[in-house]
Amino acid sequence: MLADEVGLGKTIEAGLILHHRLINELSRRALIIVPETLLHQWLVEMLRRFNLRFSIIDEERCLEAVIDDALLMTPRRRIR
Repeated sequence: MLADEVGLGKTIEAGLILHHRLINELSRRALIIVPETLLHQWLVEMLRRFNLRFSIIDEERCLEAVIDDALLMTPRRRIR
């Protein structure tokens, strides 16, 4: 977890740590949680500075995943 005052470089520090872990195969995936107001800034900075691309998982996408999982787990009747 990185937490500090505004403007002290948390985005860059997180990018450096993540980039290092990925290139050294210490991590394959990462979960980054940012306030919605900083989402665009994060996406731009991670792509521009570290060539890292992320998928956005917001409330709508989480609900879709829950519905999809529920449908996959629903028993289906066999038609004879």
